[in-house]
Amino acid sequence: MLIASSGSQAQIVRALLAAKADVNARANDNATPLLRASSKGCVEIVRELLAAGADVNAERDNGETALLSAVANGNLEVVRELPGAGANVNAVRRNGDTALLVASSKGDLEIVRALLAAKADVSAKRSDGDTALLVAARQGSLEMVRALLAARIRITAKNIHGETALTIATRLGHSEIARLLRASLPLLDRIRLWLRLQAA
Repeated sequence: MLIASSGSQAQIVRALLAAKADVNARANDNATPLLRASSKGCVEIVRELLAAGADVNAERDNGETALLSAVANGNLEVVRELPGAGANVNAVRRNGDTALLVASSKGDLEIVRALLAAKADVSAKRSDGDTALLVAARQGSLEMVRALLAARIRITAKNIHGETALTIATRLGHSEIARLLRASLPLLDRIRLWLRLQAA
């Protein structure tokens, strides 16, 4: 089952399931057939496994779930499939990354949008304190910043270095993003920013 789920072998998977093969069999790294199919982007197999009762939130040794695996490998169709089957969109890898943080780091706008639609936690932080907004600002991804702002992410969140998305965008010369972030700040924060600039 583990081998069949790693490739485009839906017929074999169906035959194994009909023969009562273990849908939650484990590999040496604790990966399940669903984890492997999600990693490979085999959405047809993913659907077959879910229908057969696969554990959608099973974790491999590094804490990665099927959803995290699909996100890490850029498999949008699988990412869209899993939340409706009960996948935890805020599951955390051992290194502290959530699916939204992984997608933001990869610059995958469509997956970020899919995760936001599934109510991913926009306030989640990496081990360095970066939120998805800080990551998007660093990468200069204007459309991703817009998508995250629309999800009401906290604009003034700081990482462990005391940086906000605005200070990062300004430092790196991402002027359009900096303008958008300034315009999106709450009024009181805009006044404080203006006063700091006047005193500089």
